[in-house]
Amino acid sequence: MKRILILENSRRFARELAACLEGRGDVAVCGTADDDAESMNLLRKFLPSTVILSLRCKGADGFSVMETARAQGMKCDFLVLGDTSDEQILSRAVSLGARYYFMKPVPAALVAARAASL
Repeated sequence: MKRILILENSRRFARELAACLEGRGDVAVCGTADDDAESMNLLRKFLPSTVILSLRCKGADGFSVMETARAQGMKCDFLVLGDTSDEQILSRAVSLGARYYFMKPVPAALVAARAASL
């Protein structure tokens, strides 16, 4: 079963996304967090196969989470949620391993489907 970690600054969207994922049956949401410190703790604890993360989190941005995960040798797919279409931001996300970049607002069901397909 695929383990998915959700790092999202909107608790409401994180709950909606978790419900969509858990309803699929082929994935397990191993945790949710909305800040940098908790995000890294959960990454180390669960070693998820997929991480859905917002670029705006408390304490740091999503890029720092991606950079730290890569520096520590963690092998996971990233789905990035952002609120800009700036090419530098998109390029940085892809260079750090983002498999998908979604512009907010985005339907939770779409993000869940893409995460489950990886």
